[in-house]
Amino acid sequence: MLVEIEAGRVGIVITKDLSRLGRNSALTGLYTNFTFPQYGVRYIAINDNYDTIDPNSVNNDFAGIKNWFNEFYARDTSRKIRAVQKAKGERGVPLTVNVPYGYVKDPENPKHWLVDPEAAAIVSASSPCAWRDVARPKLQTNCGWTKF
Repeated sequence: MLVEIEAGRVGIVITKDLSRLGRNSALTGLYTNFTFPQYGVRYIAINDNYDTIDPNSVNNDFAGIKNWFNEFYARDTSRKIRAVQKAKGERGVPLTVNVPYGYVKDPENPKHWLVDPEAAAIVSASSPCAWRDVARPKLQTNCGWTKF
């Protein structure tokens, strides 16, 4: 987007809110206060009632605080998600929706995985080569498999 703005092909940038422009408050402020005006670009954040065409707007005065809050919120949310994922992993709860190859979801408890007997034969046959760190193309020929 910045390349297009610098080339003079953009006259207006519209986002849902200030957080959609960026999570880094310093860079977002740089764009809204310096880069966009330098290239004559109007910026509108719809939900935040922010519009660079009216520099005296009260909503524009709080843009810096909102940018800082958006950065803090994103960082805080990321920490919370990592903590939840870590706790799930420590309890043995699967961390993915898609079941890895070699397993199937238990029909009675979707959070529990069962070994897929059909895939288990392929996995166990390829494991000796995989443990020797053989790449996939070599795995097919060196282990006697023509197709996985």
